Amino acid sequence: MCDTTMSFFEPDSKRRKLLNDISLTDDTLGQLTDDIEEKLEPMSYKDVIDTKYKECYACEHMHATALEENENYKKMTLMYTENAANICKDAIYDAIYKFYNNIIVKDLLENLEEGDPPIKEWSKESIREHFEYHTNYPTDEILFQSRLKKAFRNKLADNIVHVRSDGTMKFDLKGLDILLKLDKMILDLLKTKKDINTMVGYSKELDY
Repeated sequence: MCDTTMSFFEPDSKRRKLLNDISLTDDTLGQLTDDIEEKLEPMSYKDVIDTKYKECYACEHMHATALEENENYKKMTLMYTENAANICKDAIYDAIYKFYNNIIVKDLLENLEEGDPPIKEWSKESIREHFEYHTNYPTDEILFQSRLKKAFRNKLADNIVHVRSDGTMKFDLKGLDILLKLDKMILDLLKTKKDINTMVGYSKELDY
């Protein structure tokens, strides 16, 4: 005989405890984690810029006047500006590091006088940070934006056309529209060469 003391649909004690533990009126249920309000701490400007090397040989010695007067400083900087668009940045930093230690440091040692402070190391990490964060060459900004848009374009291009099981193709029209817009933005960036000499951070000495 059935036990009529409990409804057929009434949860047992374990299920009741589980339901009691869940707040069915909780607004966060069903929301993505990013949508849930959380306590955030402001990030400082220095943290955003991500600079670690406050003492930088180039910043201390290779100003505009020094580039005009010191042929080796100019040669070393040109190693970056003349190759940034065509060669992997890591290879450029390696070359600059070798040039600094083999040429610049040698010159400094020859002219070092008693009582002068020791010659500071200019590490590869500091060289990288100098050209990526300490400088403000407009050409670098254009190259960065161009590379970023090309990366997005290339990833997008691989996902626009889909093949059905019967061999017919399906096109992602929205993705295709974005692809064409990216192509136009990339071409517009490449046309800004003529305007670089009017931009903030442009170096006439380096044409960069």
